Amino acid sequence: MKQVLPWLPPGTELVRDVSPASWAVKSLAPSETSVTRLRNWIPSGYDAYLRIFHPPGLRSANAQVDLGTGTRWADLGSQRGVGLTPDVAFVEVAGIDPGDQRALDEIGPSDGHLPPEMCRHLASVLTDHTTTPETAWFCLWEGDGAWWSHAHGPWYDPEDDPTEIERSRAEREAQDELLHATPKVDGPIDRNYFLFRGPLAAACGFEVDGWYIGPNLWWPDDHAWIVITEIDGYSSYAGGRRGAIDALLVDPEIETIEVPFDVPMDPGPYRPRWR
Repeated sequence: MKQVLPWLPPGTELVRDVSPASWAVKSLAPSETSVTRLRNWIPSGYDAYLRIFHPPGLRSANAQVDLGTGTRWADLGSQRGVGLTPDVAFVEVAGIDPGDQRALDEIGPSDGHLPPEMCRHLASVLTDHTTTPETAWFCLWEGDGAWWSHAHGPWYDPEDDPTEIERSRAEREAQDELLHATPKVDGPIDRNYFLFRGPLAAACGFEVDGWYIGPNLWWPDDHAWIVITEIDGYSSYAGGRRGAIDALLVDPEIETIEVPFDVPMDPGPYRPRWR
């Protein structure tokens, strides 16, 4: 029988037993206010926590701001006298009106997932800080349209051979059926996730019909650390042992800042409600 999920990274499988994720979601602090905090999303008990800033976008043909290459949040903020604090928002460091969707589309960071190149670098650094790099767990949000056959319109070229179209249709319907029937991880704030098991090297290899899907929660089997990315945020967060967090804080390839466990989460393209 042909594999229903041919796009799975090597050595990775979709699992039906979601109990391995219980430690990560059952211990989360309940949300008591309208402000979502890191403690509502990430387990307690780690030595330290940090925020990982997704890089700003690059200039498009009609962009109003020329970011160039290698621009960071701190670079944008320094032009406005805005420093990087644990709860700073992108619209604050970039000086963008939250209602200016054009500007956000042009220079806003990727929301809801780590860019693939950053994800791969992060995974390579964190590999040295786990005893179980060959067994890791990945939670991916079920609401991503890439999973579902009709979420983005036809997945085939109408000019294709009818036999090929029918084959593609059958494959996507089989995938829909499998995913609908698969138990999900019941995550924070009514987020549900598919759970995958595989080597840590597979973290950034989920791509369905050309659509990259970054993991929203991922950790090694020994729970030495965990990385989370909320679907609406411009940042990711990690909790871990001191050595892992320190390695990320000094890494020149990524922009990070250490944060307290109860820090308000990145509001994405919005101005923080707590200001």
